[in-house]
Amino acid sequence: MNGNTHMILKNRIKLLTVVLIIAVLSGCKLDRRPAAVKGITEGTIIYNITYPEQVSSALSFLFPNQMSLHFSNGNQRIMFKGNMNLYALDFIHNQESDSFYTLLKILERRIYVPSSKSDNMFIFDDDHSRKVEYIKNKEKEIAGFTCHLAQIPPDNSGSPEIRIWYSNEIGIENPNRNTPFDMIPGLIMEFQLTYENVIFHLEAQRVVEESHPDVFFMVPANYEQSSLEEVEELIKTVFN
Repeated sequence: MNGNTHMILKNRIKLLTVVLIIAVLSGCKLDRRPAAVKGITEGTIIYNITYPEQVSSALSFLFPNQMSLHFSNGNQRIMFKGNMNLYALDFIHNQESDSFYTLLKILERRIYVPSSKSDNMFIFDDDHSRKVEYIKNKEKEIAGFTCHLAQIPPDNSGSPEIRIWYSNEIGIENPNRNTPFDMIPGLIMEFQLTYENVIFHLEAQRVVEESHPDVFFMVPANYEQSSLEEVEELIKTVFN
């Protein structure tokens, strides 16, 4: 992407930001879907995203404030959403084709990147190959589900300790696929990740039992193939 295109995108994002701030002030709709029960095999999990102090209040609205995980028949779709709807970042694993895709929509650009089915999502900067410690008799309830604690201790390079709360009460196949946490024996319900030196803290707020059509786990026809380099460049256009 050339410098002129980059500048046009940045200017249009600024204009859209002003317009969308006004729209957000009008309020949002409440999610009235019924909460799920233990053992569900199809549905949606909604995570709230918070940030530490290094993300200033002036810029925080540009970062995603919600992540949703949609699952059905072995398919998964993870969607990141921000307050302003300036962009949409999705990750799809399609069980039938055994394939993994990254999708980005930002203004008029709609691009996707095919990857190896075993690749991690690019948003995970950390090396999580360290040994996982499972803490016995440590439980808490998150979004109505009993969760257990796992910890990844700090290493010699200065990487901090990572605390992961997970639940085995949700019937999702390979619950943490395409993440460094695929060894965790249950769906991660509270965790953190680091991207571009910013810590994202995610915690499940609601689990909904609902069906999803097969087409929901396919790349839309109006997306064009690109590269992860362009995806990350466009993301940084929003954040910087």
